[in-house]
Amino acid sequence: MIKNYFKLGIRNLAKNRLSSSINLLGLALAVGCCLVVFEFFDWAIHMDNFHHKVNNLFVVERISQKDGNEQLWGNSPSPMGPMLKNDFPQIKNTTRVNYTGVTIKQGDNVFRESVTFVDNSFYKMFDFPVKWGNPERFTDPDGIVLTDVLSEKLFGKENPVGKNINIRFNNNGKEIVSNFTVKGVFDKEPVESSWHFAAIVPSGKMASLGMDKPGDWSQSADITFIEADNEAALLPVINQSKKYVQLYNAANLNDKIAASITLLTCTNPLKYWSNTVSW
Repeated sequence: MIKNYFKLGIRNLAKNRLSSSINLLGLALAVGCCLVVFEFFDWAIHMDNFHHKVNNLFVVERISQKDGNEQLWGNSPSPMGPMLKNDFPQIKNTTRVNYTGVTIKQGDNVFRESVTFVDNSFYKMFDFPVKWGNPERFTDPDGIVLTDVLSEKLFGKENPVGKNINIRFNNNGKEIVSNFTVKGVFDKEPVESSWHFAAIVPSGKMASLGMDKPGDWSQSADITFIEADNEAALLPVINQSKKYVQLYNAANLNDKIAASITLLTCTNPLKYWSNTVSW
């Protein structure tokens, strides 16, 4: 019976080739679109879920007043993260993230890359999988942790832990050269990761390179992450924000921020994980 149905179907397709082709193409296109939409939503829903603290991480953003309009910026004063951690016990961890373009020299090879500076608590807040190295050594002052992509570019397939690389930084037109020891290599980046980087260096190195002045409220961190149990735990931070507003405005007379602070939940799962603290 089924064999006869199959033969009949083939004959009808052959008899009405144009309409059959249009119908088959439409069906294939519809199924393909459904699969693409399903994959996208599945990817978005599981975005960054490999970080087990993802729902407890928040981003500090600032609201500036420009020509009577409010503007939301992703950066925040560099001293703010450590000060928040010191002032509020409900903030368990903070980490600042700063990006800078560098030139990396390894043997006869020279590459233009980006280095990301992070505070040591970064490794308590995020769970990027490790391929090589002891995570307890990732915070060594002269250490650097590479992604597997950059590691392979510099050293091929071999384990580079313990090897040295030469990095040239540009600080306001002045070239600064520093040597780093590879402390580890992250494993292949998860597909669900919304954050990408090539190499990570402890934030403390910025001061020794002359790229950071601790306590200077005129300097900004590209991103400041804070860890708390939930949004409600951050309400005291919001209610006592005037102190930080005054410190920032005193150091940034031409770029003052609003005197109010609000707590927002980011609706876009691809932007700064899941939560945003705006001030």
